[in-house]
Amino acid sequence: MIVILGSVDVRPDALEPALRLALEHCARSRGERGCVSHDCFQAVGRPHLLQFVEVWSDMAALREHFALAASKAFAKDIGAFAASPPTMRILHAEELG
Repeated sequence: MIVILGSVDVRPDALEPALRLALEHCARSRGERGCVSHDCFQAVGRPHLLQFVEVWSDMAALREHFALAASKAFAKDIGAFAASPPTMRILHAEELG
């Protein structure tokens, strides 16, 4: 299982369009092969910080996701709303118990 933890600190003036873009991206991604879950959250103490949590069945599915034109466009577009560069951690996870 592959887990992605991502975040983007959005400029205050860009919060609403960034939220719309994030929700569209999550909904589209959930329909892709190998997507177990794909969600975006606003940090409680920092509402301009959007955090992404994704779970993919395997690396092949994640590579397919990254290769899609829509995924590339999302990365470019969300970056345009950012106050600082977005971050992303890709983790190989094993479920325990």
